[in-house]
Amino acid sequence: MSKIKHFSYCQSGIEGNSPCKRQCSHCTVYYKPIERVRLPRKLKKKLYKHAFEVFGHKMYEWLNTPILALNYQKPILHLKIPSGYKEINNILYRIEYGVYS
Repeated sequence: MSKIKHFSYCQSGIEGNSPCKRQCSHCTVYYKPIERVRLPRKLKKKLYKHAFEVFGHKMYEWLNTPILALNYQKPILHLKIPSGYKEINNILYRIEYGVYS
């Protein structure tokens, strides 16, 4: 089952075609599934290798633990979305070099 992202667009003409910040009687709600892709094996191997360099044998524990940098979501779940590889790799670099956010 895919996750669903909620979009609300206002048709009153005031907001135009941008997401509506307030719920008025003119709003239309659209539900759009979040797209998922398979990460190429080469990139996945590279990411796991980087995670192993940073965490050692606790790599799988980190990948399955919700973290603050991802709004308390598990890093392993972000490998299923297109920008997930870059996000997780950036977080690993920040941890590796001691950059806190």
